Amino acid sequence: DEEPVLPAIPADVTGGKPWMDSVVVGNVTPSTQTSPVDDLYLYVNKDWIVSQELSEGSQTLDFDKFAEPRARVQEVLTGTDLKDHDARQAQLLVQAFTDTDARDAAGWEPAKQVVDEIRSLKSVDDVSAFLLDAERSAGVPTLARVYNSRDNENHRWATTIALSIPTFGHTTETMGMNAENVDTSGSAYQARLALVVDVLARMGYTEDEAKAAFQNRLGLEKELIGAAAEASSYEDEDEDEARSFTIDQLDGLAGAFPLRALAEARGYGQAQEFKVEDMADLRAAGTVYDDEHLDALRDYLICGYVMEAGGWLDTDAFTAWLADYDANEGHVSLTTPERNRSLEETAVNLEAEILPTPLGRAYVEGCNLAHTKEFMASLCNEAVKTHKQLVNDCAWLSDASKKRMTEKLDALTMQLVYPDEWEDYSGLNLDGLDYYEARK
Repeated sequence: DEEPVLPAIPADVTGGKPWMDSVVVGNVTPSTQTSPVDDLYLYVNKDWIVSQELSEGSQTLDFDKFAEPRARVQEVLTGTDLKDHDARQAQLLVQAFTDTDARDAAGWEPAKQVVDEIRSLKSVDDVSAFLLDAERSAGVPTLARVYNSRDNENHRWATTIALSIPTFGHTTETMGMNAENVDTSGSAYQARLALVVDVLARMGYTEDEAKAAFQNRLGLEKELIGAAAEASSYEDEDEDEARSFTIDQLDGLAGAFPLRALAEARGYGQAQEFKVEDMADLRAAGTVYDDEHLDALRDYLICGYVMEAGGWLDTDAFTAWLADYDANEGHVSLTTPERNRSLEETAVNLEAEILPTPLGRAYVEGCNLAHTKEFMASLCNEAVKTHKQLVNDCAWLSDASKKRMTEKLDALTMQLVYPDEWEDYSGLNLDGLDYYEARK
């Protein structure tokens, strides 16, 4: 069926609506009269609008407002000239990612060493010792994870404890998964299975062995779902709410799982408070952390590691990882062959998720945004000054009201262009590392 030809719209249809929400074809033309009172946006942007070409059959004008800054970020990150330490780390990671010759030369051997070590673990105590060694277990998921998250309600960062991100999505119920079943019909399931089989096959697994390892991981997750449901059935009404603990109170919260030791090993030993997302989930983790579940625990760790570290390896592994990522996450920021993004664009998009703060600092330095911040601050300060004058000159406001309004204006905090204080990455040094080592 052919698409219908859209009729021209009379020039008076929009009636002064902002141009970005208006129909363009037949409405905004070189002869269109504009007024800053009726339509300020059209008044300012008319010349630009009429200079743009619309695709056939389109009546609205759209454009990628992020194209220019994205191209500028790419230019900055693929350079080598940044002086700020944290900003320089962003450049180093992009350079390591785009060095496909070095990545292909290393192949999958770095990851195989980790997989072989996990397969050699003989007891749950061995598993604990492995997980508590940050160097040996870099990139390997644990049943429970400790991380910093933003507490938007209290406007601060919080140290959070939760189950590790499951095989599908961000909750164990994603993909129709429950204590008995998981939906195997969708592309997301097939892509994730293909990634695990592809990488493990290159490490000496047969196809059947790789598939069995994947099913063992899913089996453990299904058991976690059932145990969490059972634990929540006898919790107090407020148990679903996030609860807070000190470091000393973490012992025993997840059974034999070494939660306190993990927090300390991951650098959170000095945290004043730990926020637990779901107590039932945490107690469920404790029910499967024993020698009876050792085979399932090993496969849980191996498959989780492959799903993460597959993106750190050579071109073939990364291609499989990317197909899996797109199928399961749906993030349009990452590239697929159909999106025709370059290797450098993909590197920058990954960087935004891996090192967002160093990327931000690189953009600030590379684009010299310090001047922009100063300029915006002067504009805002001048606006506040003018508003104070208007308040003080207002004849009908009482002195008390003027005082309160002035105090509010004085209390304003200017958050402009980029943060006044950045998260500190001074302990990170990627200089001389290949991409696998950098990601670890």
